[in-house]
Amino acid sequence: QGERRPWIVNHADELDTNQDGKVDFESELIAEVNRAFAALDRNRDGSIDQAELAAKGGRSPMNGFVHQHASELDRDRNGISRDELTREFTKFFRRADQNEDNALTKDELK
Repeated sequence: QGERRPWIVNHADELDTNQDGKVDFESELIAEVNRAFAALDRNRDGSIDQAELAAKGGRSPMNGFVHQHASELDRDRNGISRDELTREFTKFFRRADQNEDNALTKDELK
């Protein structure tokens, strides 16, 4: 089995959409948050509810995480908002971004 690695480490290659060897906060991570949210919020009401989670959504590095951790993400218990999703993935990013330059390099992702 081995050691559990943080989500952002496991999915860095997928998040690095321009394949420059690093994950940029705005253009890659936040863009993925927005894509995942749009795919899952099928009725476009600004939150992802249980029915939308049951319907699944497009494939993305985040969708599986959202499905598995929906109850943790939905802090106010009224559906997962874009803000809740952004806040959680921003935390992941900030923990890994040791030099605080808004980009995760291979060294930071080890």
